Parts: sequence; C-alpha cells; structure tokens
Amino acid sequence: MFVTKTGCEIYIACEKPEIEDYESRYQNECFGRWLPPRVRFTIAHEIGHTLLYGSVKNSKPKSRIAVDHHRTLESLEDLCDGVAGRILMPTDIIRLKAQQSDFYNPDILRGIAQEAKVSASAVVRRIGEMGGLLSDMGAFAYAKGTDHKREIIAFSTHSSLSPIFANARPGQLLSTFVQHTTKGFILNGGNCYVEVVEFPEQPEWARYFEFRCETQASKGDHLGFFVTARLVNQADPTKHLC
Repeated sequence: MFVTKTGCEIYIACEKPEIEDYESRYQNECFGRWLPPRVRFTIAHEIGHTLLYGSVKNSKPKSRIAVDHHRTLESLEDLCDGVAGRILMPTDIIRLKAQQSDFYNPDILRGIAQEAKVSASAVVRRIGEMGGLLSDMGAFAYAKGTDHKREIIAFSTHSSLSPIFANARPGQLLSTFVQHTTKGFILNGGNCYVEVVEFPEQPEWARYFEFRCETQASKGDHLGFFVTARLVNQADPTKHLC
C-alpha cells in the first residue's frame, strides 16, 4: 500500500500475465468477487491499514499508530488480518450461518470458505474470533500433509480450552491436536470421520470431545482438510459415523 496526497493506493504482487486477468476480474466480476482468495484477503488486509490513517489538510494522510517496534508491527498486522476477516466474512452473516448450521461439521466450514471466497485458514481464524456465538465450546484446525507429517496450518480454540490444546498450534504436527483419537479414526487409518474420545487427565467438565474430520467428498482436490473437536458431556457410541 502506498500513501499519497489523495489517499491510499493498494497494489497486489503478482506475475505479469496475471495483471490483465486480475484487473478484468475486479472491474467486471462483482468488484473482485472472483479474484483468488489470497488476493481478496490481501486487498481487505490493506483496507484495514487505511482505517488507521487520519486525514491532514493539504497533506497526505498520516498513520495514527507509530510503528517503532517489531512487536507493534506484528500486532498491527494481526489487527489488519482481523479487519480483513470481518470484511470478507461479516459478523451478521457468520452469526446467521452459525444459527442455521453446525460449525463443528468440517464440511460446513469448507462451504463457508467457498462461499466467502476465502482461504480455509481465514475461516478457522474468523470462527475463533467469534467463539462466543457458538452454543458449544471446542477447537478448529486446518491441516495439510499425509500420514505422520500432517501439519497444522491454522488453529483456534475457545479460551477455556486453551490449556487442553496448548501444544496444538500452527507449525506443529496435527497429532498434537488429535493424539487421543483411536485407530478407528480416519486420520489414524480407520474408517470413522466422527469419534468421541476421552481425555482422562482432564477434569470432569472437559473429559470428552467429539472429533470430526472433513470428508473426502468435501475436501475434493484441496491439499488441506478441516478437523474439529467439540466438548461433549459424555462418550456416546452413536456418535461414531464410519
């Protein structure tokens, strides 16, 4: 983003052959709705930066925040990521969808990503910000890889459950999240996409979780997949869907 006397100009880094394609999509297809998710998020992120500038008469806008430390810069970037999520996935729309569907169903999360034209990671972060809207507590992950090299790309959880999933975070193996699941779970070589498992070391109120993995029909050709964990009252064998 460049700040000029007339305001802010946003540019997207891309290959030369993509320039004409992106410009055409932005101008002719609902103002960029069909731009790639990465490009849409970048534009929304930069719009977030513009909100932090104040207008100065007869001069170019000036930032309201002094970025004098790397931690300030990191916080600023996180803030603008949050703004981008709210632009692309407005609170009212996400709230309505939460009332109409089960966000702990990974296939539903894929549908949200496709409808909002955002990345799967953006969906995980956005739902994490809105955990209070969900009737149940739990955790959400998006992972990539195969077998024992599956890596968490994005992760969010209800604040009350953070100590339980303390080791599950981006860059870590997915096993840090699903380590309590059995051999019957799809990620461990089984056939079950849903499994209720016990965390015996946890207090009674946080003893059982329902893990769900995105189905192949939903995942399609995508390299990654969603995994969720919902806090439940007790183990229920009827929850195992194979």
